[in-house]
Amino acid sequence: VDMGASLLTGLARCLGRVQTWLIAFYMLFLLPPMFAFGSLWGVPYLIQMHGFSRPDAAFAMSLILLGWGFLAPVVGWLSDCWGRRKPALIVAAAGNLMTMVALFYVPDLSKAMIYGILAVNGIVSAGMVVSFPVGREHNDIRDAGAAMAIVNVGVIAAGAIFQPLVGWLLDCHWSGGIANGVRVYDQAAYNGAFWVFPVSCMVATILSLFIRETGAKAQVSGT
Repeated sequence: VDMGASLLTGLARCLGRVQTWLIAFYMLFLLPPMFAFGSLWGVPYLIQMHGFSRPDAAFAMSLILLGWGFLAPVVGWLSDCWGRRKPALIVAAAGNLMTMVALFYVPDLSKAMIYGILAVNGIVSAGMVVSFPVGREHNDIRDAGAAMAIVNVGVIAAGAIFQPLVGWLLDCHWSGGIANGVRVYDQAAYNGAFWVFPVSCMVATILSLFIRETGAKAQVSGT
């Protein structure tokens, strides 16, 4: 009972800090390109709009995760060494915004250019890992677990909200095409749904400007 009460008290303290909310919402709006586009809608988009084969489209999407996977430990290490958190957050959001705009609105992209854009997207997305220490450092040391759990709710919500949202928008603009029992969306349908990605990244970029730098130093208990 005491442990449960302590956990609830810690959650309440974390939720009472504006910075905790900013970081959680930052993650919510930063990650739709990875979770909704890269993990779900990107493959059919590349197949239908850019003529990719399914294996090539799947490989292209994997570049997002590969870039993130290789660079995330490096970004975390550099952030610790430099004692700076905020630059990684800004670069992750602004980089996501620029790559999403390039992918959806630059005409006549070659396959190589699409591969490059998605790889860069994964690389800049690596900055998101800094959100977890930032969430911890903006709260009491005793509330570290609760703080990171709240930040992680933003991560989970990004997929839970934006995957079905994009699907619903696609269906709203669907022209009725079906191939092999699967709905086929045209450019108008993708335009009517994929604006969500750059807009969400723009929101994340704005939020990143209001997240305070911690200097990689945690709050002292009771402050």
